[in-house]
Amino acid sequence: MSAPVNQSVDAIQPDLFGRIGRERAKPFLKWAGGKSRLLPELRRYVPKRGYARYIEPFLGGGAFFFELAPESAILGDANPELIHCYQAVRDEPANVLGALSEFRVTERDYYRIRRWEPEKLTRTVRAARLIHPAVVKPPAQQY
Repeated sequence: MSAPVNQSVDAIQPDLFGRIGRERAKPFLKWAGGKSRLLPELRRYVPKRGYARYIEPFLGGGAFFFELAPESAILGDANPELIHCYQAVRDEPANVLGALSEFRVTERDYYRIRRWEPEKLTRTVRAARLIHPAVVKPPAQQY
């Protein structure tokens, strides 16, 4: 089963990118196959005259999406947990941060949180569970 493919963000773009006096949003996840290192090369292919809508079928960590900060976008990914996470961060960022702040940074808790079944969690805890390994590595893996 795949996640909803077409998630329009038209109505939330000003909140995501804070065009009025706030810092621009940045990726908050590292993702396998991420485009961060390719940004200079990818930028070369963005139409100079602009575009009506940015469409990202492989969102992942969203590096190119956040780099471009488009006025209009359709975001998709085959991973439903990833889509749920972005929706929760978009709609309830303070609650996601609150849930994330409740997680302890220990190897034991890292693996305990990984075992939780996403379908049984609240929306914000579910998002925090996905973000947690991106910001905290278990002690045995830190370098």
